[in-house]
This record gives sequence, C-alpha cells and structure tokens, in this order.
Amino acid sequence: MTLILSLNVYLTLFRKSDKGGNGVIYTNRVPPRKLQDLKLAFSEYYLSLVLLQNYQNLNYTGFRKILKKHDKNLSTDLGARWRGEHVDSAHFYTNKEIDRLIQETESTFISKLEGGDRQRAMKRLRVPPLGDQQSPWTTFKVDRYESGLPKSFIPALWLKAEGLKNLLGITL
Repeated sequence: MTLILSLNVYLTLFRKSDKGGNGVIYTNRVPPRKLQDLKLAFSEYYLSLVLLQNYQNLNYTGFRKILKKHDKNLSTDLGARWRGEHVDSAHFYTNKEIDRLIQETESTFISKLEGGDRQRAMKRLRVPPLGDQQSPWTTFKVDRYESGLPKSFIPALWLKAEGLKNLLGITL
C-alpha cells in the first residue's frame, strides 16, 4: 500500500525518541502543512474505499432483487438457484480485500496521524452521507485550491483563443 509506505517513510524522518511513553512521535520539525496534506490524502483514500465497498454491496443487492423479482413473476426458483451458483460465489461478492484495506487505513490513521485518539480520527475520516449536498462555497474553495489558477484566467484564455481564431479567420 503506497500511501501507508509514504507515511511511514515521511514520519521516520521526523521520529524522536519518546521518553514519556505517551505514543506521540512527532517533533516540532514536522511541517504542519505536510501533516495536514497527509491527513487529507488518507481521508480521500478512505472515502474512495468506502465508496467502492458501497458499490460492491449495491451490485450484490441489485442481483439479488432482480432475481427475486424474476422468481416471483415467473413463479419459479431458477433465479435463486442461479444466484447461488454464480453471484454468491462471484469474486466481486466474495472478495473482502476492501474490508481489510478499510480496517488497515483506519488503524494507521488512528495510530500514526492522530496519536491513538480513535474518536478524533474517525471524526476526520467520517464519510458524508451520499445524498447530502455540500455548500457551493466549499466546492469553490476546493476547486481553486486544486487548480492553483485564478478563476479569471480561464475566461481570459478562452477570449485570447477566440481572438486568435478571428484574426486567423478560422471557423469551427
């Protein structure tokens, strides 16, 4: 797992012997921004794992419901038998690697980035409900942070391209 390996390498650079035994291993040399970036990366990774797990469960539930309705409408049990033979043993349903990765991510985040405070770590890793809308202000801030460009740059670039097309007589 590359993210955990990167975390361990990075934290090894800033490790300090802990004489108090309280589990805190970071010195004042750890740049807070870098630590914040690592926490954000873990949160995004955790979110993607949870979404993948939800997708896995949704696929199984979809098969189950469709085949159940099939059996009900045709008064047969062929769908249930087919599900037992094909879906219940399918790799997308039997593979529990995602569960292991979620557990590993939680335990690493708790122990390495939140100093063993499970409640604080799980609050930071909390996945928002899928139906909730985030505020437009949050979207705007994240978009500006990710792009690194002022928003006025994009329209200016477009206008420049339009001007060049007109100057050269290009029509699309």
